[in-house]
Amino acid sequence: MKKNLSKIRTSAFGAFLAFWETRALVLALFILPGAALGAKAAHAQQEVLAYLQKGDFSALRQNLPALEKKYPNSAMLAYVRAVLTTDGKAAFKAYSDFTQKYHNAKWLPPVLLRMAQFHYAQGYYISAREEFLRIARQFPNHVLAPEALYNAALCWRAMASADSAQKILKLLVQKYPKNSFSELALKELKGREDFAVQKSPSPEKGTPHFFVQTGAFSSRENALLQQQFFEQKGIKSQIRTKRVGSRKLYLLWVGSFSNAAQAEKYGQTLQKKYKVSYRVVEQ
Repeated sequence: MKKNLSKIRTSAFGAFLAFWETRALVLALFILPGAALGAKAAHAQQEVLAYLQKGDFSALRQNLPALEKKYPNSAMLAYVRAVLTTDGKAAFKAYSDFTQKYHNAKWLPPVLLRMAQFHYAQGYYISAREEFLRIARQFPNHVLAPEALYNAALCWRAMASADSAQKILKLLVQKYPKNSFSELALKELKGREDFAVQKSPSPEKGTPHFFVQTGAFSSRENALLQQQFFEQKGIKSQIRTKRVGSRKLYLLWVGSFSNAAQAEKYGQTLQKKYKVSYRVVEQ
């Protein structure tokens, strides 16, 4: 089981890195106006932006050492190097080193957000929650503060604490009423998405009632981790509970089918594509 969870965590982490490579660079560089920077820093930023506008990350990686030599002690280039580091542990170390060396308030929020996202992607929800809240507290006027609050709510959700998640969402809406993340929060608060892991209602007669079970976990966190992996692939799933003697198990059910043959076929597809074991269950 630990080996399988390690594979799931690694896959999810890889998808997370691919997404953030583009977003983290473009967001951070475009929210920092060149006029607010020193002359050398502004020139360095413009050179990096030239690569980004072409979408040429490989060329940026290749030429980064030359840029660092041309603009020594650049916080922006240190940030770029960290973002472009594809190995998870090495990237996290680069961000940690950044926080020790540079204390520029313009660069710290995206760096801290990136570190918190790393922890969230790896399933360290308590650490991630505290890091997101730190950003919101220390940099309340930064453009990333609303996103940090929203992600803090997601951490509470992952730990199955709906009340705490809703408190954070209400705070987000109150402090940043016109922000896009506040709009998401309002949808959550209106019940369009469930912030708690709840038992699904029994299906009515004639509705689909076959499911593909891909895991039976002794801890809710491990079930959430696999659910997170499938969500990143665009696959809907639900967590159900079951008691076996004195043990409580958390079952992950994927899909919803009207007959066992359809569920079996889908289970085979999941097994082949994602290397997960499965069984068909009927409710």
